[in-house]
Amino acid sequence: MGATIHTFLSRAASAATPLVLTLALTGCATVTVNEPVIAPRPEAAQTWDEGRAAAVADSPRAERHRTYLSEGVPVEYVNRTNPWPPTQTEIQAGGRLYTANCASCHGPLGKGNGQAGRDLTLPPAVITAMINDPHAIDQYMLWAISEGGLRSGSQMPAFKSRLSTREIWQIVNYMRAGFPLVESEAG
Repeated sequence: MGATIHTFLSRAASAATPLVLTLALTGCATVTVNEPVIAPRPEAAQTWDEGRAAAVADSPRAERHRTYLSEGVPVEYVNRTNPWPPTQTEIQAGGRLYTANCASCHGPLGKGNGQAGRDLTLPPAVITAMINDPHAIDQYMLWAISEGGLRSGSQMPAFKSRLSTREIWQIVNYMRAGFPLVESEAG
């Protein structure tokens, strides 16, 4: 596990190097975004330690993750990263898409407790437990949502024919933002 985390951190540092060099060369020290901050719902918060304990205790939920760790992702997903920054617009769109396509199984806060997921052979993933896991990098998230659960034996449908790649990335932005209220829910 230590080697895996080391590899992840090394890759993350390598990916960040061009940005650091660009900032150093341009003298840019501050980036300002004129978007309001979107706060995660407090009831959606779950720490990595809680998530790891949940995954170990409820091992069928971790089958997709084990498949990823042992086999990786198909070549078309390798090194894919989310090109859309998590702006309010992207997160709100992702929230509406999550509610329409994911919440029935994964629950409104990503806790794997949606009504439609209760009788599935492999229970839906507890997204709040894994979204900040060092292995839940963009290529994993894109693969998991796009391809569904066929490869890991779960009943999750593939969304690549239902949603555009941008819509999938919007859902990822929403989940990483902590499942904030979407405008239609807030008012």
